[in-house]
Parts: sequence; structure tokens; C-alpha cells
Amino acid sequence: MNKIQFNSRQISLLSALCRHSDEYITLNLLAAECQTSKSSIKNHLNSLQDFLDSNKIHLIAKPGKGYMLSHEDALFLNEIIEAGRNDEYDQLYRVNKLILLLSYTNSYVSLSRLEDALYISRSQLYADLKILKTRIHKYSLTVKNKYGYGIKIDGSEINKRLCIIKENLYGHQVEQEINFFNNDIISSTSEIIMDVLAHNDYEISDLILQNLVVHVLIALNRMYANHYIEPEGIQDVFQNKNLFAHEILIAESIYRKLCRKYNIQINENEIYFLAINLKGKKNYHSANVISKEMDTFVTR
Repeated sequence: MNKIQFNSRQISLLSALCRHSDEYITLNLLAAECQTSKSSIKNHLNSLQDFLDSNKIHLIAKPGKGYMLSHEDALFLNEIIEAGRNDEYDQLYRVNKLILLLSYTNSYVSLSRLEDALYISRSQLYADLKILKTRIHKYSLTVKNKYGYGIKIDGSEINKRLCIIKENLYGHQVEQEINFFNNDIISSTSEIIMDVLAHNDYEISDLILQNLVVHVLIALNRMYANHYIEPEGIQDVFQNKNLFAHEILIAESIYRKLCRKYNIQINENEIYFLAINLKGKKNYHSANVISKEMDTFVTR
């Protein structure tokens, strides 16, 4: 295997492609997972082409579908990434994983369990947690310690979801049966949302549709893991239900279809929270509504 020292963007790009090694991943999703622009993704793919070719790794590009890495030995792809990692990216990767691990449990997690999950020492874990605390502080989240039990991230569900969105962690896989950010689920979720919006004469731009789909997918992901919005975060709807009547109807219809599809228990708080999101994106016109032909963000 030819040696190479990857930069953090290249590592992020290769990691994303490996996570989706059994399916195509779109340019938009690659850009979101790597926290960069679509043009930068194309440039990085070009810069990696010679290296991939020399190691008999095929980068397959399919119009309307995206990209896929292909190699007869899947472990070989991961070995390449590990060989090219640098310390700075390793820490970023670990802190991202720590945030997700601690965000998807309501109980305390022992330090020894975190060390085992990340294959690091106690001193390195402390260094990573210091960075984690700084990153989550701006979302009003804190790390809570309990002697003999471990640590957990403390804060509201709304702020945890905000952190996942703003830190671009939603494309990373968590340990559960369904990955809500694979291409098939993204595409089908987009279709369901567009059908409901069109039926309710709700006009929406492409960009806002992307944001709405991400909001819904994160909500499904969190609800599937039994993390629900608390009543305290949606007081505006409780106190002004008449003002949100149309949005509540749309939100209920979206979740009724999706939660039935994925066997997820829905509650009133989640419907109201989505209604708040819809209210902020409201843009009605009598003549023009979205069409089913609108491209979803996974194929543009």
C-alpha cells in the first residue's frame, strides 16, 4: 500500500465514503458530513484519485446517485484511513464520537467504558472531555459527574438536537438498528414530507426543504432511541394552539406516516415542536405549491 498523509478533510471524506460502502452517497450528504462545500468535495476527490487508483480502489460516480468506493477487501479501506490519520483529526473524531455516545444515553457512562469505546488512555480521555465541554457549552449543555457512576451530558433534548445539527454530527452512525441517514430513508422521508406539504398548499424553497428533512430525520433518530422533546420547550404552542392549528395538522400528518413506517411511538410534544419549525418556515401562495418533481437534496 502506498503511503500518504491525509489532511483532515480527506480523512473525513474517506471515512464518509467507507461508512456508506454498500450504497451511493450524494454530493450534498458528503458535503454535510465533511462540513465543507460541494466544490471542495470534488477537489478532494480529484486529489485522492491517483492514490486510490494505485491501490486498486475504485471511486464510482453515478449521476443522480452519488459516489461509492469499491474494493474487494473492505478492511483494506479502513486500514488506509487509519494509516493516514493525523493526531489532530483523531481527536476531532473522538470528541465527535464522545458527544454522540453521551447524547444517546440518559444514564451515566463510566470512564472505563468510554476508554474502551475509543481505545484511549485516561489522560487522553480527560483531554478530549475538556474539548467536548467547550464545544457543548454554547448549546447550554454541560457534563455532569457522579462519583462511582461516571458522566453524562446534561441539558434539554432541544439543545442536544441543536448541538447535533450545528456540530454536523447527524450524518454519523449511532449504534441502533436503523440508520436514518442512509440514502433510501432520506429519499423516502423527503417524498413523504413533500406529499404532505403539497396536499396542504404549503410552499417551501429547496433550501428550507433540506433543513426541514434534516430536522425530521434527527427527530426520528432521537425518538427511535427514546429521546423525546420535553414540554418546557414548546410552551408557545401550548399557550397559542389556535395560531399553530395548520402547522400542527401538517406536523401530525408527517409524523403519522413516518412513525408508522418505522414503528416509532410519537407524542404531542414532538408534533408541536415540528409545528414550531414549520411556523418559522411558513410561506403560502394561492397559485403555486411545491411539486413532486422537486429534486430532493440527496439527488441535487
